[in-house]
Amino acid sequence: MTSSEWLAYFQSNVQKPQDMPWDLHAMLTPEQRKVLVPSLQAFQRGEGSEGTNLTMNAKRYGEATGDVDYANCIALFIREEQKHAAFLALYLRDLGEPCLTSTWTDRVFRRLRKGVPLEPSLTVLLTAEIMAMTYYPAVSRAVECPLLKRICARIEADESKHLQFQSEWIGKLRREYSAPRRWLWKMGHRFLYAGTATVVWFSYGAAFRAGGHSFGSYWKACWRAFLPCEARMTA
Repeated sequence: MTSSEWLAYFQSNVQKPQDMPWDLHAMLTPEQRKVLVPSLQAFQRGEGSEGTNLTMNAKRYGEATGDVDYANCIALFIREEQKHAAFLALYLRDLGEPCLTSTWTDRVFRRLRKGVPLEPSLTVLLTAEIMAMTYYPAVSRAVECPLLKRICARIEADESKHLQFQSEWIGKLRREYSAPRRWLWKMGHRFLYAGTATVVWFSYGAAFRAGGHSFGSYWKACWRAFLPCEARMTA
């Protein structure tokens, strides 16, 4: 898809009603709270990035290529991510749980993205976003709470399009690379993703186990989410 087509998608999506049944309130058992709240807090923090470096890189890309729609796409993409953070924040508040101002995983990802050009910035961002496609379905399976299930479904639907958007754009940027350089980026991204998936499991494995995962099934699910993105990046 072109940037103008993606812009039309984001503009249409941002106009969709939130359609969240907030009147149902959060309903978790004490055990579910103990298992899920730490990961919900961490993912809420991760969804709430201001996207300063990404916005700057998108504007520079638009100025260099004349593709002004791309920067507008990124602005709306960041807005959707912040909406996800707002959904999770409201849910945590309804539980009486605080939102975190910082987590060590969020600090690492922010540091990796800070001050780097557009393509590596998108690569790091995509790596974190792919994890959502394993996390939110697991949370939804772990609970009976209709509100949390709806939040997870909405975020998962948005994130599936985000993965397509970001991986397609990384593929476009990498077309300018030589074949050996593309291969090195591909292997480097696999290494980064494998490390990320390992860290997420050891940090929040209880949430994934509550959703029915063993480490083996979690690992397979992570790569099922990654490989279609890799195919777009290398097409």
